[in-house]
Formats: sequence, C-alpha cells, structure tokens
Amino acid sequence: MNSSSHHPYTTGDVDRVIESFTTNTAYQERARVFAELDRWTGDDPVLLVVDAASTTTGQSYFNQAMPQVEAFRDQFVATGNITTFGELAEVGEEFKNCLPGERKHRVATEIASYLADRSEDSDLESLQEWAREADPQTYTHDPVGQINGVGLRTFQFLRMLAGIDSVKPDTHVISFIDEVATKLPEASLSTSTDQETLESCRKLADNSSFSLLEIDQIAWWFFADIPAEIEKKYSNSSSDGNLRTVITKVDKDDGKAIRWGEIVNGEITNTNPEAEELFFSFDKFVERIIESSPYSSVPDEAFWLRECRSFGSQAQRERASVHHPAIDRDLLYPQGPLVGVLRGLDAPESTYDDIIELDLTDPYLADSTQSDTYTVTLRYDLEDSKDPGTISQEELDDQGLATAANVLEEVVAVTEFEHQIDGIDIDAIEIFGYLYSQTVWSLHIDYETAVNINWDTYDIENLPTDAYHYINLGN
Repeated sequence: MNSSSHHPYTTGDVDRVIESFTTNTAYQERARVFAELDRWTGDDPVLLVVDAASTTTGQSYFNQAMPQVEAFRDQFVATGNITTFGELAEVGEEFKNCLPGERKHRVATEIASYLADRSEDSDLESLQEWAREADPQTYTHDPVGQINGVGLRTFQFLRMLAGIDSVKPDTHVISFIDEVATKLPEASLSTSTDQETLESCRKLADNSSFSLLEIDQIAWWFFADIPAEIEKKYSNSSSDGNLRTVITKVDKDDGKAIRWGEIVNGEITNTNPEAEELFFSFDKFVERIIESSPYSSVPDEAFWLRECRSFGSQAQRERASVHHPAIDRDLLYPQGPLVGVLRGLDAPESTYDDIIELDLTDPYLADSTQSDTYTVTLRYDLEDSKDPGTISQEELDDQGLATAANVLEEVVAVTEFEHQIDGIDIDAIEIFGYLYSQTVWSLHIDYETAVNINWDTYDIENLPTDAYHYINLGN
C-alpha cells in the first residue's frame, strides 16, 4: 500500500478511480472463480491448458475460443480419451476438429509436454507450481514462454487459469489503464508495451485495495463486449421491457411441448400447474439455472435465452424462447440476434408494424452457395415521400441509414456474447427497405465490420462505403 509521503496520491485516490469502473462487487466473485479454479473448466488441468491455447489467435473468447474448448471437452475429455498432460501432448490432427489452427495445436501440446515432464505428483500440481514460479518479466526465458505462439498475454492468462493473482495485459486492460491514467496522471501509468501495461497494473494493485485478478476482471467486464456493459444498455427502460423468456418441456410420452413457465428479468412471473404435475417445480428449475450461471445477475431476456440454449428439443428436454410482444412471436435459439434487430427499430419512420420479414437466414442476397454462417435479415416498409413515387435518394438515406445504424449496433450488442451455434456463427447483417412492393434501399454489412464500429464517434454517412452491398434507388 502507498501513503501520501511516498506518492502524490493515496490508496483512497486509487480506489476511487478503480471503483468508477464498476457499479457493484461482482468483480470479487469473478476474481474468486479464477483464484479457486471454479470457472466453467473447473480444475481440470487439461482443459485449463487447452483454454489458454484457444486464445492464442486473438479470437473473441466467448464467440470463438470458449465454444472450441467446449467441443474439445466433449470430444476428448468427457469421453476419457485425454485425461493427462501426457495424452494431450500426443494428440494428433483430430485435435483440429474442434480447435482449428496450427498455433493452438502446437501451444497446447507443447505446454502439456513440458508440464508432463515436471516432477510434481499430479498434472494440476505441475501447472500450479509452474504458475507460481513463472516470472512474466523474464517470460521469454521460461520453458512455456519460449513456445512459438505463447506471448505475454497467453503466458499471463495461463497463470490466471492456474489460480495465480495476475492480470492478462490484453486490449481491455490497456483501455482500462489508459482511462485510469487520465483520471490519475500523477501515477505515471503506461501501456506502450504489454510489459509496461503489466507494470501499471502492479502499481495500481500495490497502491490500492484491489488484487491483480480483481483489476483484470474490472477492466475486462467494463471494456469488453460482455454483460456488464450490456446489462446497463438493456435496462428496464428498454423499449421492449415486456420481452419474456418462455420455457417449454417435452412430454416423453406423447412428444408434446408443454409451456412450463415464464421468466421476466430473471424472475419467475408465471408457471403452468399442468406442466409441474408432469415434470417438476419450475421454481426449482430456475433456481438450478441461477446457481449454475455466472450471469444470473443479468436481468435481460436475451441472455436468459443464451443461457438456455443447450436445452435441446429432444424428448424430456427443456427449450427456451423469447416471446416478443411487438410481433407476437417466439424467437427460438438461434434467433437471439433477432432481439437485437427489434431493439434497433426505433429510428424515425421505422416501426415494428412495418416489418415484412425478420429472420436468421443463409444464404444472403443472391448467393446460392451454402456456407457455415447465418445472416440476420430485416425487411421493412419505408415511408414514401409527400409526393408519392418521387422519393429522393436523400430521403431514403435519411430513413435507411438511421435504421441501419440502430439495428447494426443492437445486433452486435446481442450477439457479441453469444456462443457459436454448432459451429455456425453470424457472418452478415442485411437491412432491406421496401416501397411499392420492391426493394428501394438495402445495405449488407459483414458482421466483423459492424463489430469494429465505435458508434459513439462513427458517422453513419460512412455506412454505404463500409458496407459490402449498398443500394439506393431513389430519384
């Protein structure tokens, strides 16, 4: 801890700045699950190493990396085919069925090979003892740090996964330090390199009441596109506050899906006594989901839909959908992104009543080839000009660009934390504006382009340029 005699700022000063990035103490629980190996991977050392290896290519953790590790777990760990570092070190090309890429395979197997040769009594002890000994300042001389594909970020992430109080100096932590530096310039924080970012985090931890893990989680959940930020955006003031999650369960005797109950903002609002006679208490079901979900505090139906995505349609399984009152329709997974479309429809001259088609489709436009991706598609009626049949390009853009910007922003917000759907992910977003029963304005944008847009500073006039396809048939 620092004192004012050593620095021009106090522990209280640092605490107040860090606290400005969080509205509650959820970061403490998120840090705890790392420290106690209580994340979704548990304390399985094989999964912990594969989890670290999955992040080496810089993909979105929840959209790409985590689903791949889950697939690895289901294919290799749950089946008993790989239970030790020695077995992981020997895994061949079949590894790439679930974790594509040479780098991920090399990092996972070479880390496993090194740890398997250590003298500790178990794989977990080998991993944790290495993590305790490992020095990020000299990581390039470490056997793990010397593996091609392991940078400081992967090195630190693996130490975090092993329960060490540490921080991963990724883009979110860099953004956090940069922001703290503007609020606490006397601390002389720097992010010019990953090492300096790490040192800045240490300086904050040494001079505050926050641990490195807590700082990491505060930074990650504030700057990454995940529920901490989305929860604020999707508050009860949302225009579709009447969204509700509907859970059904299949009767094994006749295969009929019976509505079991409804959840609004994470709370039970309605149950079906008939369903509870056939199955079990809906209250207990919701309690089980809450206990097992790290996001149970997020009062948003889109995330409840995501949490329930694995409840398949097979006999005796639960199935979740979001019922949207504006179109009186249940949106089943994988239609979660459509919630984002609907939330985006609040631009002038675009209303729910104007929707012609809303779907998650493939292929898009005139492309008839099959792909591994979905396209979010919205078709809606535009408002004609005061002089029918003479609408100008400027008038179409005034409507189309505003609607497209809102829709794109909300689709990304809803999908950014979604898991892949059996290896299928969102690839593109399309908005079609109709007049006279034909398309007069349309915009197709690649999903990755939409993800990288900063809507706080973006000029929507640039959308036609950034789009893959743009059509304006105004006069």
